[in-house]
Amino acid sequence: MRKILLRSAGSVMSLLFLLSAVSRAEEITVTTYYPSPNGSYDSLLSDKMAVGDTNADGNLNFSDIPTVGGRLFVRGTIAVGKIVPDPEVDWNNVSIDVGKFIIASDDSTASVMLGPAAGHSAIELRQLNNSGTPYIDFSNDDTVDYDARFILQDNSNLHLQGPGGGVNFVIGDANSSPARTLYVNGSIGCSGPQGSATKHVFDIAEIMPVEGDVLPGDVVVLASGKERKLFRSKSAYDRLVMGIISSEDNSAGSTAVFLLGNKDEALKSTGRKHEFITVAGQVAVNVCLENGPIEPGDLLVTSSIPGYAMRGSDTKKMFGAVVAKAMERFGPENSQEGKGQIVALLALM
Repeated sequence: MRKILLRSAGSVMSLLFLLSAVSRAEEITVTTYYPSPNGSYDSLLSDKMAVGDTNADGNLNFSDIPTVGGRLFVRGTIAVGKIVPDPEVDWNNVSIDVGKFIIASDDSTASVMLGPAAGHSAIELRQLNNSGTPYIDFSNDDTVDYDARFILQDNSNLHLQGPGGGVNFVIGDANSSPARTLYVNGSIGCSGPQGSATKHVFDIAEIMPVEGDVLPGDVVVLASGKERKLFRSKSAYDRLVMGIISSEDNSAGSTAVFLLGNKDEALKSTGRKHEFITVAGQVAVNVCLENGPIEPGDLLVTSSIPGYAMRGSDTKKMFGAVVAKAMERFGPENSQEGKGQIVALLALM
């Protein structure tokens, strides 16, 4: 069997032939294909190699060859496991046409880099500290290690995170704001850090136009004679009650986990101020002792104190004026000047 060793010797590329019928090795200089027309060899070894005009200077010469050992430069298409490689090659788009492409290494720093992004590649495929935990980094610039990271934390949890924690995830037209569609075939679980809060509940909130200053926990009502504009409640048993201002702060005891709408975009498009109003779920609400202590299960209505709810007791006035159902007790022992906050379940009725 014939074996051929291709090696570099100074400025000369040589082939070492080993012939089964000859007892000695013969060294020859290759100046053209051998054997004719394209060469057919069992073994081909090289410290470094170039295929094609890799530096695109219009010539095939030593300037095309890598200067560092262990490298292969190819100008064109690499076909693996293909019967007939594509004869038409776009020199501006080098492709690798393979049936299977595997990259494996015991080195914890081994990675695949795609595209430049200053000091970091635009896309990086890596593993964490040789632990086998895979992740994909996306970078737009060189300010941080990554701008977004997909990481498989264990066998079933795929996390999307940013360098400082969370990151926006848009599904749909990437040029539109906000995303148009999110489809989940299954359940959605939401949670957030509790911080120093002694209790933490979550609600669903939607942006609505508001008038005047409001704070999380305020009860709001429709402005009389105005369409879709809310303001802080100020009278008892108000049947124009619409909901409770939700909190966007994760350190608060009550946080909206589904925020429907974009306040900034709404302000730009309508010229009106918008705030998140709880439309479902548990929420922290301002309450007072105007109509006595509140017990779990009591229906809450607006009071005469702006933005505060009270226990409803007048059944004739309560129809259409209920904003929520109390889930906690509120009495003189846990109030400050007769006011405070409790967790309630939104229940407009």
